[in-house]
Amino acid sequence: MKILVVDDEELIRDSIVDLVADLQCDASEILTARSGFEAIEIVMNKKPEILITDVKMPGMSGLELAEKSKAYNSDIKTVFISGYGELDYLKRAIQLRAYDYLIKPVNAADFKKVINRVIQDIREEAAKQNDIESLKTYVRESKPIISSKLLEELIFNATLTENAKRLIDILNIDTKKGSHIVVIFEVDDYMMIKESLTKIDLNSIIPDIWDNPDNIYRDYVTVSIISSQDSRTVAVLSSAEDGCDDEYDFLDCIEKSIAYLLDEVKQRVHISISAGIGTTVCDLVDLHESYNISCLAIAQKFFHGKGRILKYAERKFSDIYNLKINDINNELIKGIMNFDMKKVNLHIESLFRIIVAQNLSRDYILNFCMELINRLTIVLIDYNITLNDVFGNNVVLWLQLLKYETLNDIQGWIKYMYTTVILHVKNNTLKQCDRAIEKTIQYIEKNYMKEISLKDISDELHYSTNYLGNLFKKHLKKGFREYLTEYRIRKAAELLRQNRYKIYEVSEMVGYKNVPSFIKQFKSIFMVTPAEYSERC
Repeated sequence: MKILVVDDEELIRDSIVDLVADLQCDASEILTARSGFEAIEIVMNKKPEILITDVKMPGMSGLELAEKSKAYNSDIKTVFISGYGELDYLKRAIQLRAYDYLIKPVNAADFKKVINRVIQDIREEAAKQNDIESLKTYVRESKPIISSKLLEELIFNATLTENAKRLIDILNIDTKKGSHIVVIFEVDDYMMIKESLTKIDLNSIIPDIWDNPDNIYRDYVTVSIISSQDSRTVAVLSSAEDGCDDEYDFLDCIEKSIAYLLDEVKQRVHISISAGIGTTVCDLVDLHESYNISCLAIAQKFFHGKGRILKYAERKFSDIYNLKINDINNELIKGIMNFDMKKVNLHIESLFRIIVAQNLSRDYILNFCMELINRLTIVLIDYNITLNDVFGNNVVLWLQLLKYETLNDIQGWIKYMYTTVILHVKNNTLKQCDRAIEKTIQYIEKNYMKEISLKDISDELHYSTNYLGNLFKKHLKKGFREYLTEYRIRKAAELLRQNRYKIYEVSEMVGYKNVPSFIKQFKSIFMVTPAEYSERC
């Protein structure tokens, strides 16, 4: 700390210097001057913190010196010493905001008290200034964080909060400066790929791409990442220029910059993202309004698709739904029964064209698709199949449905679901047919010598009579009775070739109680009677 002592009388000047020295304060230097002119030079060059000066000096008075010193150092503390106690001097000293005014001869105790108080005040002011500078440095370094916090407050609160007001004051910003838009960036197919996204940080990727020199609009639009959670990243895009006079150009820059961003993200990290754009606002306080519109815009992805810029356009959903679930379901069931995948796919495409034409809401469409799943479950009961048999125990179809983000995705998934069911039903039906026929033939081979009917076999094997009869006609190209007759007669021929049994014995052994009937059936197959056949063997 530097202290300047000014007095034209050397004896007084030296005595004051001695008083200062006796204080044992942390004065780094005690400076002296014989006149106001000499003192001014010292003030300019040495920058003392305390000025102790006589009031009345030749050439330049202490009052003039104090006034001029303030011009070079506004914080200098002045203590006047004078042999004059006139009111005019005191008034002028007060006007110059003198720290104190001592009357000669100076009392050592009073002098010590005044100077110590000056030094203490200077220390406190210095400490306060250091705190202020530290705060300024902190604010300067923390400005991006504070700015982000302010934008977050403005976006996610419908009204201006007290915290937002404080942050505006701290940052000392004009909220009505520039144009701003809230944009929601959303990772497409998030539920499908979220496990692979752990190493991808859109918070850093987006600003990095935005500041890329290849983005020719980066000097016109700035980006601030506000929050990021799961699939969504919320950002504020602001114009670099003041005002909203040219809103069209601002929007044009925004859209072209976002288009560049979406393409770069896909190339760099191999994921697709969509962007929902809010409304343009000219006051940061209105960011919540822009955010609400951006939420509605990103929801349009369900209808318009992924990997694109989405703007909100009001959709008036129909209150009258003309989708006839029973008729649609019946057509799809026919396709399953006939294993006609082409017909089923064409019908599903037609169904989704109707959905689009009727302007149905997302919730209604999802509920309708869930109803299709329920009806499919019922249909498969007739085939003794469950959806778990088709898709596995770990797959819950309605949860799979909810993972899809667009109408087009859902259409593709419904096609996949029905195609998979048709293939499974077809393979299962063929296997069941093979098993049913095999078991029927085994039953005949074991019981042909008895009086048996198709109903007996159906009851034994737990098939319907019609189902079993149709299987025979379809796969063996003959009915059950015809197959049983042929089998019995061929067995009779085997017995006749042994020449051990009489005709009536063979007839009974192969299930015929009426010998004439046996002979007639035998001749219809071998073109000879059993006796003639036996003679030839």
